[in-house]
This record gives sequence, C-alpha cells and structure tokens, in this order.
Amino acid sequence: MTERAGHTVAVEVASLETAVTAARISAETETPLLLVSSPDAAAQGGCLWFLEILRQANAEVPAARLAMALDCGDAAGFALEALDCGITGVIYRGEDPVRTKLGQLAELHGASFLTERPRTLFLDEQPDPEAACRAWIKMESP
Repeated sequence: MTERAGHTVAVEVASLETAVTAARISAETETPLLLVSSPDAAAQGGCLWFLEILRQANAEVPAARLAMALDCGDAAGFALEALDCGITGVIYRGEDPVRTKLGQLAELHGASFLTERPRTLFLDEQPDPEAACRAWIKMESP
C-alpha cells in the first residue's frame, strides 16, 4: 500500500532549528506539516536522529500538527530499522517485491509508506526559513 502526502504541506528539514520553525508556523497557521528528511538521510543520520528532531519540535511547540517521513532511499534495511525504531513515515524507492513487503509492514506499524518523495521546500537552504515556510504553505495549501 502506498500513501502520498496528499494535501498535507511537506517541508524538508535537516536541523532542529528549521524543524522548530516549521512547527511554530504549523501551530500559528493551523496547517498540518509533513517534515521530510533530506534524500537518503536514513543512511547519513539514522532513524533516531530524525525521531529526536520531531520529538523536540513537538515539545517546543505542542500545538504543532507535525508528521514525519524519513527518506531511506532504496535501502530496505534502513526502512526496516526506521519502522522498528518508531518512525511514523518512511520513504522507500526500492524495487518490488521488497517494496510491497515493506509497505505491508509499515501498515502493520501504523506508519505511512511513500514510494517517492513529496514535493518539498528545503528550509535549511532558505535565507529566511520562516518567511519561506509561510509562503510555501500559502502556495501548497488547497
């Protein structure tokens, strides 16, 4: 089973600072945001790093409506590890039959499973992440 980000606005974050910025704007605008890791971030930072970013952003801004998607590239082992450590959204671009089996496992874990990266704005590259996030929400919201 494959899910897409749908109408949730997706932003790419690579630091706690930009995740907290996104959380503040999510709360202020009452917009659910999908925090997406950088491409192949599971191989670089691991799942616990990304889980901790979400935990701290939620702790700083409890009113934020945040979900997460850790990009595991085509590495099935990283996708499995992400699901096992509690990541609630996985991006996996590998081939079948592994993709189908991981999708079924994600469903059992209650996690979203994406087979492609959603359209995102990379907040860490923006000179003014707050203004960029606000503009992105306006542009991406239905």
